[in-house]
Amino acid sequence: MNQKDKIKIFATRKLPDALCKELQDCHSGLELICTETDTPLGKDELLKRVEAEEPYGIVITLAEKCKSDVVSRLPESVKAISTIAVGTDNIDSKACKERGIGVYNTPDLLTEATADLTWALILAASRRVIEGHKMCVNNRFAGWSPTLLMGKELNGATLGIVGLGRIGKAVARRASGFGMKVIYNNRKPMEISEEAYFTDLNLNPPEYVTVDDLCRLSDVISLHCPLNKESLKLFDEARLLSCKKDAVLVNMARGTVIDENALVKTLKSGHFMGVGLDVYENEPEIHKGLMEIDRAVLLPHIGSATTATRWKMMSSAVNAIVEHFRDMD
Repeated sequence: MNQKDKIKIFATRKLPDALCKELQDCHSGLELICTETDTPLGKDELLKRVEAEEPYGIVITLAEKCKSDVVSRLPESVKAISTIAVGTDNIDSKACKERGIGVYNTPDLLTEATADLTWALILAASRRVIEGHKMCVNNRFAGWSPTLLMGKELNGATLGIVGLGRIGKAVARRASGFGMKVIYNNRKPMEISEEAYFTDLNLNPPEYVTVDDLCRLSDVISLHCPLNKESLKLFDEARLLSCKKDAVLVNMARGTVIDENALVKTLKSGHFMGVGLDVYENEPEIHKGLMEIDRAVLLPHIGSATTATRWKMMSSAVNAIVEHFRDMD
């Protein structure tokens, strides 16, 4: 085997041994080096490991940041960075382009798993599942009562989706099974070709509205927008208070789409039937105020965490770098 046929990839997390073997059996010449732990690498540790290994490509996660100060210090060997995530907001794509480094992500693989978990949060927050669970395990369930833990009826309610991309569409599709009307906000309304996603399933396409109207009209609000200048803290205190007082708010996008201080304040004032969060403003740190409120259903960023989906995401991240290597050969 020629030296030029060998490709070294460094992964910042421990990938399953079976997956590593499968990938190396599939790609002749692939050397896949993983860290031995499953904790994020800080900037200095990341650079130290990459400089020591001098890989062709790096597989990272959202927790590892490859901003310009990191990209500028990567060894010349690095020609591709692939993140096990739907977005690339943790990578400075412009800095990578200037250095000729390819940037890859895994956007098409986690749609259904994330949409499923969105509905788990919607149901848990609407039907006060956490409060009920705590009542049972703390031996406070005294028997059935006609007013015990009354929650929100989803049938006939309005679901507002901010960000009608792949995941947003999948969430909207599932809403039909709950008898909900769906409205949405995007940067722009859907094209007729995009509406076919719904009409082909004999469903009415969601109605486009402004963010302000979405907050005013929705019984349930589900966030799936990408993080950018427009969406950063899109839900500040004023917007949160503009939502129905008994609305349910779910965030599966990025934590910084919501101002967490404002969210805690509005929750403590009695606003919102409940909220469901899988992402946080200062992840992995979670606002202490959220942990003190039973109406907040909190998950540790597991939107895509099914065995099948995560396996495909990790495999895709590695394969993208291999393909980049083959194309450049």
